[in-house]
Amino acid sequence: MDIRIVSTKNRIQGGLISVIKQKPLYQIKDKDIINEAEVSAASYYKYYRDKSQVLKDLETELIKQFSTALYADSKGWLSLKYGPNKKEISNRIDNNLSNLIAFTSSKKEVITVLISKNGDPAFKAKMLELTAAVIKRLLIRFFQIYDQLSRLDGKSLK
Repeated sequence: MDIRIVSTKNRIQGGLISVIKQKPLYQIKDKDIINEAEVSAASYYKYYRDKSQVLKDLETELIKQFSTALYADSKGWLSLKYGPNKKEISNRIDNNLSNLIAFTSSKKEVITVLISKNGDPAFKAKMLELTAAVIKRLLIRFFQIYDQLSRLDGKSLK
């Protein structure tokens, strides 16, 4: 993709984040984003239909990156064939959270704004749902390792 397009879209998304810091999402107008991003209306509407499309584009990319980090870090846990001791668990925690920590560190401000009271409650729900799915897989794997899977039969993991 052309660097100018990426730059313009990033400015528009950054404008949205800046405006969300000032007022709730439902009060934001396209004009607010255009002014904050310092782009022309023509540029804005060339790439986005409205604020909801800007939000969707931004959140889709964040969820994709979050998912990639979460699943990359969970591979080390899911590959276990035996019950690790405390030292191995400690080492796995140190070595298998790096992607998630790097993602959250680099996107901290944007994530904080999106899950704030002015942001999008659906975004927070998506992130929690994704995290819960990975945790569920990890719990099932540990029940398998310890030959306790039968204890889960007929019970749902919450």
